[in-house]
Amino acid sequence: MSIINKAERNSLSNYLLNESQDLLEWNTLKKHLSSFSSTSMGRKSILDLEIPNNLDCTKELLKETIEINDLEKEDDHKIDFKGVFDIQENIKLCAKGGILNPVQLLEIADTIASSIRLKKIIFNNELRPILSSIICKVVGHNQLEKLLRGCIENSGRISDRASDKLYELRKKFKSLNDERLKNLETYMKRNNTFLQDLTIGDRFGRPVLPIKVNYINKVKGIIHDSSSSGNTIFIEPELVISKGNQIASIKAKISSEEYKLLREWSKIIGDNKDTLLLNSDILLRIENAVTRSRYSDWIKGKAPKLENKFTVNVSGFTHPLLIWESKKNHSINPKPIDFYINNGVKVVSITGPNTGGKTAALKGLGIAILMSKIGLFIPSEEAPILPLVSFIYADIGDNQSLEGNLSTFSGHINRIKKILDVLENKKGLSLVLLDEIGSGTDPEEGSALAISLLQEFANKSDLTIATTHYGDLKALKYKDNRFENVSVSFDDNSLKPLYSLNWGIPGRSNAL
Repeated sequence: MSIINKAERNSLSNYLLNESQDLLEWNTLKKHLSSFSSTSMGRKSILDLEIPNNLDCTKELLKETIEINDLEKEDDHKIDFKGVFDIQENIKLCAKGGILNPVQLLEIADTIASSIRLKKIIFNNELRPILSSIICKVVGHNQLEKLLRGCIENSGRISDRASDKLYELRKKFKSLNDERLKNLETYMKRNNTFLQDLTIGDRFGRPVLPIKVNYINKVKGIIHDSSSSGNTIFIEPELVISKGNQIASIKAKISSEEYKLLREWSKIIGDNKDTLLLNSDILLRIENAVTRSRYSDWIKGKAPKLENKFTVNVSGFTHPLLIWESKKNHSINPKPIDFYINNGVKVVSITGPNTGGKTAALKGLGIAILMSKIGLFIPSEEAPILPLVSFIYADIGDNQSLEGNLSTFSGHINRIKKILDVLENKKGLSLVLLDEIGSGTDPEEGSALAISLLQEFANKSDLTIATTHYGDLKALKYKDNRFENVSVSFDDNSLKPLYSLNWGIPGRSNAL
């Protein structure tokens, strides 16, 4: 076996952990989980979720899920995230001197209001100590919210009362605009012979009248446009040009004043960057806890009891991906299975017929432990007991590589060798999942290799679960008490698998 240094081992371990998560279809579960999020920010956060290796972090995530689950079961305390927006990038932009538009500023005001509302609902030190310790850090920013809501209308328009200057400018603008309109209406009544119709048009922000082309010399003013037929000329009459220029000047001053206000408000946002970003982080953390709780309820999950030893006791477990498929397709509910592994068992060999559920059981335990690591409940009939596992390595499926010129057998052996390498000097509990160990070569040699590898894993890993067809592996239990046998049930009369596990009993392959 090659010797690798610590940095190489850490890098290889991370690679194998990510690869193992893919083999366990963890990304598919994250997609399912993300569909229970309330905001786009929450969905993205779940899809980008990294599984923590810090066991204290895992325990805290689970406590968050339990507390929010209890809270949501209270009739008058349903959590909603209406008014919560992803404001982080806009806050950072303000901190760099950027200027937000009114709608973006309103989103910040709405998010501030939502954080205060959620704080009132969630905070309760006695009932929810973990969530309360998080939500209590929310900074109210009541004055900032009041300022933005008072100065920006729900439509996103800056309110007339945002500043005295803006009020006066808009008042003058309205007065001039009304006078111009009155002048145009009077002109139209006196000169309706020249007009194609009685409509006041707009060209480049200037009012125009539709003049018949043969009367063009009768009307003094600025020609702004003509119809496609050439029969109509659109003219701004001379009597309103001066007033139009005044209006244009007022509009420029209004825009300047609005820009000044937006800059002032954006600066206030930037000045409060740290606390506003903290609020956003807290809201996202609370939303993720709600997402985990609602998904856990949907799969009828039970909160696991996590232990620092390799004891597994899960009664009536159903694979969450199978639950998803059965619910979405309205098909028969998948059959639950049990996992019973005592502390001290190092290797579990799962034997039995093809299509009997060996691989599904293998992957099921792996994904259940991953779920527990991010604070999810486990879909089981009773509260499960699971170990706080730091490392899960898997070798499942076809590892053939054309690019690497590896056969299926060589691909499996290559990955298994890497797993053994990273298990050297490991810290924390480890789980290894091996599907059809030793397959893909001569049965006699494959059996001998599988026995040798499992004995090696018994020495290096806290628990290894392997599916196999090799009968010789079943005898290991009787030579070494670190080994355990499990079989998938098979109905000899109907010749069909029963999709359940028999602990302590080896099974037959029944390949035909």
